[in-house]
Parts: sequence; C-alpha cells; structure tokens
Amino acid sequence: MAVSTGALGPRKTTYLVGLAGLVFFTIGAVLLYLGYDFSRNAEQVRATVTGVEVDYSEDSTTYRPVVRFTDWNGVERSGTTFLGSANRNFEKGTRIDILYDRRDPGRVRMDSWMSIWGFGLAFLAGGVLILAFAAAVAGGNRWK
Repeated sequence: MAVSTGALGPRKTTYLVGLAGLVFFTIGAVLLYLGYDFSRNAEQVRATVTGVEVDYSEDSTTYRPVVRFTDWNGVERSGTTFLGSANRNFEKGTRIDILYDRRDPGRVRMDSWMSIWGFGLAFLAGGVLILAFAAAVAGGNRWK
C-alpha cells in the first residue's frame, strides 16, 4: 500500500520531517546547556512557600509556588519557580528545597532532576527519534 505525501512528494516530505527533527534536537541541546549552566551556578536552599501562581489551560492546571528564601549573602529574596506541578497545590508556609542562580537570585527552580534536565532531554530524544524516522524513510525510498 502506497502512502500519499500530497503535492510535496516523498523526498521533500522526508526533508521537512528531518528538518523538524533537527529543530527539536537543537531546542533540546540549548535547553540542556541552559540547565547545565544553571546547575553550575545554583545554590540549594530551603524556602518557604508564600503563595501559589495557578496557571489554567484547556486541559490542565499547573501550580507554581512563590517562595521566600535567604541567599548566600544573607539577603531575603522571593521568586516563582520555573516549573510547577499539575498534581499538587503548595500550602502557604510549607518548606521546600529550591535552587536559585547566584548570578540572578530571582531565577528559581525546584530542586529536582526534572526541573534542570527534563525538558532538554525530552526535546533532544524527540529530535533523535524524528531524525531516525526521517533517515529510515529516506533509506527505504532510496531502494525504490
């Protein structure tokens, strides 16, 4: 059974899929670098939840804690975490572990593997899979 690729043709479609894979791969690499840079300059502290930002979308709700903490200079700071959680609401007064960037203490992330590396690896893996699919299709078309 032949698969119709529309007006583009199989070669152009394969190139476009490969380009999409390259874009995902590049985004993943940039996000991993940013996570690495953040982790090299991050300081771990205990913070107190002072509020919660709630983001509503069509199919989910995300809770991002607003926290107060004391930085390495003894200055009290506050910030909102980069990532939140869809399955738990943070109670005011709760103590949580966070990471903040010593160069910019307003940049705050939850102290978790996912908040540093998760998105980058997800995009990178998605890009690799899409590129592998495009390469397999291109290789299969070569023998026709």
